[in-house]
Amino acid sequence: MLIELASGITLYDALRGAAKNFEHSGRVFKQIIDNVRMGTDIEKSLNKAVDECPAKNLRRILWQILNSLKTGTDVTKALSSITNQISKEQLIEIKQYGKKLNPLAMFYMVLAVIIPSLGISLLIILSTLINFSMSLPLLIIIACGVGFVQFMFISMIKSSRPAVGI
Repeated sequence: MLIELASGITLYDALRGAAKNFEHSGRVFKQIIDNVRMGTDIEKSLNKAVDECPAKNLRRILWQILNSLKTGTDVTKALSSITNQISKEQLIEIKQYGKKLNPLAMFYMVLAVIIPSLGISLLIILSTLINFSMSLPLLIIIACGVGFVQFMFISMIKSSRPAVGI
């Protein structure tokens, strides 16, 4: 949208292009275009979209477009500054995720890989030395416990992932 506006395309045509080219955010832009086609003022359509938009960053972009229209300033400069700000925020989120991921990876390696493999090996060796029979249900319970711990770590890592689209 920013490139289209900078090249001289009207805001309406840029919104229409965004409605066609993007899957999720295109729905919001399509709603704005449909409202304008039905006779609603573009400022009112944008204001309604800002109120109803579920995505925080898209809401900020629409709000910036609306403010630029109300004040009569250049929309491309406002969009350029807001996209730079959103990019910087996403970069910060990625860096924080990287810092958080290193200790999680270490704990995963220790608790879900090293301890179970060494523990089962040690348990098998001890069972042969002290004449303790390892039954199949016991091994299945151990395998299920290891699987549960790995599932918990994977879901914890997925839940801490930032919602950043690159």
